[in-house]
Amino acid sequence: KIGIDASTIEASLSPTERYGLRFREVINPFYSMFYYSEQQRMGEATSMEEEWNVEEIEQEKAEEERRAMEDGDLLVTHPKPEMLPRQRQLYIRERARLRAEKLRRKLTG
Repeated sequence: KIGIDASTIEASLSPTERYGLRFREVINPFYSMFYYSEQQRMGEATSMEEEWNVEEIEQEKAEEERRAMEDGDLLVTHPKPEMLPRQRQLYIRERARLRAEKLRRKLTG
């Protein structure tokens, strides 16, 4: 035989030593920084191997959006072009009001 016979070594240990060895091997093993970096590198390599099917993702997204519109969770409007400048102004005014309110809260505490 070449190398160490693990069963012979384990048989020569006292029960307390066997418990300690098993504890270190199974319950609380030591991993070096090299081990952790290699595991992280391997994980990144496997995640990069996954192919993203963009068409499938887009189809799922469109289906989910369609379901949300049917359920009423997503409101869809088609504004008239002449209403867009007014909507833009309302948005700008509301955004300015919120900024001013935030600044006032910050100043007054």
